[in-house]
Amino acid sequence: VNVLVVTDIHSWVAGHRRHEPQMNADYGDVLSFHERLSTICASQQKDLFFVMNGDFMHGTGLTTNPPKYLTPILKKMPWDAINIGNHELYANSTIDFISKRGGFVDFWD
Repeated sequence: VNVLVVTDIHSWVAGHRRHEPQMNADYGDVLSFHERLSTICASQQKDLFFVMNGDFMHGTGLTTNPPKYLTPILKKMPWDAINIGNHELYANSTIDFISKRGGFVDFWD
C-alpha cells in the first residue's frame, strides 16, 4: 500500500516561491506528481491513497472565515481521504461552512 500525504499547506496553494524557494511546489505540482505516481502504481498493480491531512487554513489571503475561496481549489484535487486539522476548528464560521449540507464535507461523502 502506498500513501501520498499532503499536510499543513496552510492555504499556500501556489507554493512558496518567494518565501522558501527550496520548498516551492504548488497544487499543480502535487497533482502532477500524484498522476505520475498513480500510473506507476497501477502498472505494478499496487494501491495508492491520496490523503489531505488537514491544516489547510491560515497562511495566505485565500484563507477567509469561512474558507469560501480556498475550498473550491481543494475540491479539484482527487483526495481519497481528508482529515480536518486544528486550524480548521478555530472559527465556528469555518466549521459551519465546511460541514453545511452540500458543502466541503458533503462533497467527499
